[in-house]
Amino acid sequence: MNEKPLPEIQKSLEDLVENLEMPSETDAPFRVFALEIESFEAEKLPEILNLERAQPLDERDLIRFFEAAATEEEWMDDEEKKRAARFAKLRDFLANELENTAVYTFGETEMDVVIIGKSEGGFVGVVTLVVET
Repeated sequence: MNEKPLPEIQKSLEDLVENLEMPSETDAPFRVFALEIESFEAEKLPEILNLERAQPLDERDLIRFFEAAATEEEWMDDEEKKRAARFAKLRDFLANELENTAVYTFGETEMDVVIIGKSEGGFVGVVTLVVET
């Protein structure tokens, strides 16, 4: 179990996602959340986090979810390479600093994405919007 308290993990996440947008057909910012709860049901996350979309629910792989955004390509300019490195750092933080990290999507074309994991004192994560057509 991660020994860092929930507020410390939350602050680290806020720093990692500051001015970072999830690339899709609409580049959306990330919102960080912390929940002082013992457990949750994935189906209840839209209600808990005040999301617009509640159905359908899908679970995705964390590494695969960030694959395109976190991969540096030869053709990228310096700014794009910096952004890819930031996504890799965010992905690694979520994978390594949280326990049982999961990626849930809600919706079909426009999807609320919740990335959540356990830390000392509860659950913490990020929410963003992805549009796939």
